[in-house]
Amino acid sequence: MNTSIQKKQYDIPLIECCFLLFLFMFPLWPEYAVIKPGSLPGINVQRLLVVIVFALWCLILLLSPAYYRRMIEFVQHYAWLTGLLLLMLGWKLCSVSVAAEPLHALFSAVRDTVFSLLLMLMTASIYARPAQLYRAIVVLLLAALVVVLLAVPEVIMEKNIIAQVVPVTSEYTESAISSKIRDDVYRAQATFAHPLSLAQFLVMILPLSLVLIMMHRSWKNVLLGTVTTILCAWGIFVTGSRSPLAIMAFLLAAFLIMRLLSSSFRDRMDYLRAASSLLLLLIAVVIGGDWLLSLIAGSSESEAMSSYYRLRQLELGIPLIGQHPLLGYGPGQAAATIGMVAQTVDNYFLTLALESGMPELLAFVLLILLLLIHLWTAAMHSHDRSARLLLMALFYSTLGYFSFLTIISLKQVMPLVFIMCGMGLSVKLQEDQQGHR
Repeated sequence: MNTSIQKKQYDIPLIECCFLLFLFMFPLWPEYAVIKPGSLPGINVQRLLVVIVFALWCLILLLSPAYYRRMIEFVQHYAWLTGLLLLMLGWKLCSVSVAAEPLHALFSAVRDTVFSLLLMLMTASIYARPAQLYRAIVVLLLAALVVVLLAVPEVIMEKNIIAQVVPVTSEYTESAISSKIRDDVYRAQATFAHPLSLAQFLVMILPLSLVLIMMHRSWKNVLLGTVTTILCAWGIFVTGSRSPLAIMAFLLAAFLIMRLLSSSFRDRMDYLRAASSLLLLLIAVVIGGDWLLSLIAGSSESEAMSSYYRLRQLELGIPLIGQHPLLGYGPGQAAATIGMVAQTVDNYFLTLALESGMPELLAFVLLILLLLIHLWTAAMHSHDRSARLLLMALFYSTLGYFSFLTIISLKQVMPLVFIMCGMGLSVKLQEDQQGHR
């Protein structure tokens, strides 16, 4: 019986409480929503919370050797992670020199990479026990519930309710709060800038809610996991997006493959599980192949045009990468480079290659592979059943997020991915160190 998570712990440190508040508010407060009191500069609550938590974290690092030691141990143990992020930052800074708008490109380059690195280091110093990881996942599920519930009146009224209270401060804000309709069907987006971003977030939440049901800690856990799973599935449906269906099919196939590869073949049950996984995978390929192709092609003219534009972006973008393979065209310049009216290109990998060149793209792909490998290895080698389940959920959530980047470039959810990876890797590192003592 697992004890590390089942022990009730009420001594939650202040920094963890603030971090949990940030986790809860992150998906609830739109990234484009800015409070503008009078003539004062606009305030984004997300960024304000980050500044508060970061300031508190810096203070605790100075006052508490334990937090500082954890961060240093994390950096030393996962030096490849810090090194790759710093390499990506350095290369982006180099690509700023070729950008048409250097100041905007500099802000874009520093914001994305530094923010991800700081959040991961902050998470690594705070999280050391499976119980903390469990609390964070519960908070994320509660936040997801609120997000989906906010989509209910939006679907009923067929109107973006956030648009009623958010002032328009930029073209991006105006685009974000505009109603999204396809084939006369309203597409919900809740607190996100686009229905696809909402779908991406909910697909990331689904593995966490399913694992909470599997843990069987209490009836409250099972109830929370079940309700979250049902509401997230409904939330994905009302986004009117085809992409999450394809991503979930891919995650199911990945689950069956990983289950097959992880079989130890020590007894008959191992052989039975492996055979059942292989059979289900073959059935899914045979039955789901045509369905997946028709899904990609689209069932209406507007869906077909959406798929066409994504392919067209690749046709236009790939030859342009060959003209500037090293530094690209500068951060923030991908859409303008291929002549798109929209502010983003519908493929983050294509965006990276266009903006900062092939070295940046290769570094990012390597980062993804190493993160996934370490999360899976951490789950397989964990001695704690609950921790193993939570780490596996983080693996599939991360895989789902990065798979989504093949069809969108919106990065609203990206900080959560680095936070979850930091949590999982840090908890496994502390578990290994305790086992060696």
